Amino acid sequence: MRNLKCKFCSNVWYSNDLEFNNHMFCPFCGQNINKEMNQDIIGNGKCGKNAKWTLYKNGTLIVKGSGDIDDYYNGIKAEWHKYKDKIKIVAIENRITKIGNDAFNGCGNLTNINIPNSVTEIGHGTFNGCSSLTNINITDSVTNIGDNAFSGCSSLTDINIPDSVTYIGENAFADCSNLTNIVISQKIEYISNSAFLNCSNLTNINIPGNVKYIYDNAFKNCSSLTDINIPDSTTHIGDNAFSSCSNLTNKKKKKNVTSMGNCVFENCSSL
Repeated sequence: MRNLKCKFCSNVWYSNDLEFNNHMFCPFCGQNINKEMNQDIIGNGKCGKNAKWTLYKNGTLIVKGSGDIDDYYNGIKAEWHKYKDKIKIVAIENRITKIGNDAFNGCGNLTNINIPNSVTEIGHGTFNGCSSLTNINITDSVTNIGDNAFSGCSSLTDINIPDSVTYIGENAFADCSNLTNIVISQKIEYISNSAFLNCSNLTNINIPGNVKYIYDNAFKNCSSLTDINIPDSTTHIGDNAFSSCSNLTNKKKKKNVTSMGNCVFENCSSL
């Protein structure tokens, strides 16, 4: 076995001699590791105090360095935003600790991203509107997922939120219309406002046993949802939390729920 390090994205992996040949591609960024680094570069620049980015003609954007990728807000966009329609794959070096707010917002052709084990936070709106994103691996180093982090990622079908995550922001997965299955961290204590709003293909949800509060519109318009089991820990369910879940046939309300908002099960026509 060989210990290989990609000269493009700096990630490390192992390969046997049979796999190593003149067509060897990095499993993280997809680059041919035998090519020169200066070939086919579209753009590059800084994206953090100690982080730099490079975009190649094949649509791979590589972030190298350490620390946080910058937050973007108030109309300020990442330098790569002018190339957003060309970005297909994002590979991040395993020393980056945060993917900043709105970093890849609106990258509609982005299909795949690797999140390294060094990342602890995914910011607000980071992948908002990445409608072609089909797969995301949230590593067990991540603790925070910001507001609108994956909202509008309409091609996502499965999400596994590891038990390291203690916070899922408002609208975090709203309008993920093809999401069918989601596993939520057991450390989550509340489901934020509109966290899974309009996830119309979501068929199953296991609400973790530590959840105390299910806030407004949390699962509103999840029209394929058939069954929910509200845990004993839950004491509050907010306004419209499950409204318009038209295929919901079973609800198991626990005795510890002492506060119910308005229209919690409104338009749940199969109940």
